[in-house]
Amino acid sequence: MRKVSAAPYQSDHPARRGDAGIAFLSVLLVITALSFLGVVGAASTRTELQIATSHRSAKEAMTIAEAGTSHAFSLVRASSGGFDTLLANGGTGGVLAGIGGVVALDGENYRFRAFGNQPGGGYFVRVVDNHDEEVGANDPTNDRDRLVYIESRARVGGAERVVRGLVARLDPDEASEGGGGGEEAGGEDKGGRWWKDKH
Repeated sequence: MRKVSAAPYQSDHPARRGDAGIAFLSVLLVITALSFLGVVGAASTRTELQIATSHRSAKEAMTIAEAGTSHAFSLVRASSGGFDTLLANGGTGGVLAGIGGVVALDGENYRFRAFGNQPGGGYFVRVVDNHDEEVGANDPTNDRDRLVYIESRARVGGAERVVRGLVARLDPDEASEGGGGGEEAGGEDKGGRWWKDKH
């Protein structure tokens, strides 16, 4: 019987010995490039997701703030008192108690109503005087010209939106004259009280 040697094959040709090293480096470079593209793609996807989430939060905050303004306007419109009762307690008095409890937000009093599907989400509403004094300092608890702002704020995620609407209480003879037109919406409610919302 003949003995066969199990020695590894060694090429006498120098180019064949270097082929294995070049192939290894080529595969390593391709894997590195694909890994880099994967990392860049993942970062880009994460950024796009954050932008989409931020945009959705901003839209939801705006919708909730508008709901707060509408809620407050409906309460103010149905009230029989003047604006001075609303301006009490930092703009949270009178019929605004129907919105919810008083909370402090950035040093101001607001009425809070839970709204939306975010934990702790909702709108913060108050009435603000429009600085109607002709002389001297403004008295934020006294309305002189039958014009006030309804301010509603909403926070969703990192987004906050504020909606302010100017509300005027008109006498019936002013309202029957048309009161200016434009984007104003108003009308008579029960009891002959006239209201107008100016944007």
